[in-house]
Amino acid sequence: MIPGRQFCSAAVLRAARASPASPCRGSSFAALGVPSVLASRLAALGMRRPTPVQDAAMSLLMKRPGASPLAEPPKSAVLRWHTGSGKTLAYLLPLLARVDPRERAVQCVIVVPSRELCLQTLRLLKAVSGHGRANKKGNALRVSSAMGRVNTRMESELRCQPPHVLVGTPQPLGVLLHSRVLPLASNAAARVLVLDEAPLLSSDGPLPPSLRHVLLPPGGAAAVVFVESGAGAERVAFVIKSLLHLWSYTE
Repeated sequence: MIPGRQFCSAAVLRAARASPASPCRGSSFAALGVPSVLASRLAALGMRRPTPVQDAAMSLLMKRPGASPLAEPPKSAVLRWHTGSGKTLAYLLPLLARVDPRERAVQCVIVVPSRELCLQTLRLLKAVSGHGRANKKGNALRVSSAMGRVNTRMESELRCQPPHVLVGTPQPLGVLLHSRVLPLASNAAARVLVLDEAPLLSSDGPLPPSLRHVLLPPGGAAAVVFVESGAGAERVAFVIKSLLHLWSYTE
């Protein structure tokens, strides 16, 4: 299991008073360590310079070029920025840069509160990851989603072609993780869990079973990234407090 102290040392990145989506002058994705293949896809999408939240997050979360993902494990962080500031890309780029496409296993799980946000995140993931196209070495970065009711078809697809990055809502992700259907990366140090819009994932009360299963995968994860829009700070504090308690003890 993950020791609770890991979250005590998580960096908290908050919004400045500047325009939330204004690009940072003098900064570039390449300068922040974004791999050239990802930077070129961003340019094709019309994104050439990072926004303030992307600059702050990637300065902390992006691994050094050439560094082994295991030699430089991922860091936990809390991203608190305004809606429309580019938070999703701020955590997606460090995750995609860290994925090992040679391993046929889930290396990152992204939890979102709604189907709409899941589809939105999936579209961005596919665009930046190249829509599953193989690179010159024959490796492809696979992304997928888990929404609605878990059925045998969903389980079979995940077993046969496990995505490197899986985004979904708490209920199906909780079922897949609790039943151990989801093939996770063999080394827990290679796993990252993202809670997007964390305050919306739980109300002020006991964590629902589905979310507890997501937060307590077999073997744990190396780091957790909390993402929220700045409103409802007391609710995200509750989620973090729950994690500190849950991940300090085995169930």
